[in-house]
Amino acid sequence: MRFKTITIILLAAYPMMWNCSRRGKAAEAWVADPHEHVFQGSFGRDLKQREIKLEAFRNEYAIFQIAVNSQSDLRGLETVVSDLKGPNLVIPRASIRVRYPGFLPVDENGQYTPDPLFVKPAFDLKSNEAQPVWIDVKVPEDLYPGAYTGTVTVKQGGSSLAEFTVSLNVLPLDLPPVNQDHFYLNILMDPGSIARMHKVERWSEAHWKLIWKYVKNWADHSQDAITVFFIEDPWEGDTGFPVS
Repeated sequence: MRFKTITIILLAAYPMMWNCSRRGKAAEAWVADPHEHVFQGSFGRDLKQREIKLEAFRNEYAIFQIAVNSQSDLRGLETVVSDLKGPNLVIPRASIRVRYPGFLPVDENGQYTPDPLFVKPAFDLKSNEAQPVWIDVKVPEDLYPGAYTGTVTVKQGGSSLAEFTVSLNVLPLDLPPVNQDHFYLNILMDPGSIARMHKVERWSEAHWKLIWKYVKNWADHSQDAITVFFIEDPWEGDTGFPVS
């Protein structure tokens, strides 16, 4: 009986000990797998890993992800990227895009899930909530092969909170332009969601302009077909919102 009592006490105390070990720290940042979601409750185990290794063809996007959280509210954080310097040329910062996944309620997993990617100059952290940072590098088609290195730094008010080294190995192969390859892409459009997201009236002139931007983005990624629904409200019974 004594052994069971001690075991229960230790197990109950373990989460408290773990939380105390993290309490009072500044923002923490870690390298996250770009193939996995970073949820608001996510945390990093390997906080010492500060090297990001990438490999890409010319005319390809190299993608990686980091994440940040804090034990207290923080405002005005920014992600600063440097040029990636190589043997003879440089991948300029203008070719590196930083975006921040937003969170949407998803019924299938019962939690807020990162999905839309927002461009903004800075971001805020709520206490005990993680914010993923999605970064992609457009590799120029005329780039000399080899290793290109630079940094990604999370800052607040000019002070560095975390810095990562990025190493991109550019291979001596070229990808054809995405709109000229044979990759089949077919993404379904929900016009109603576009209107709700941007807070415009459905089928208004502003709505059609937004739809055109989405369609153009598809075409830039090789989609050459649009699926049209011929049934009324195909998902309204599940989502509660009209699709068209």
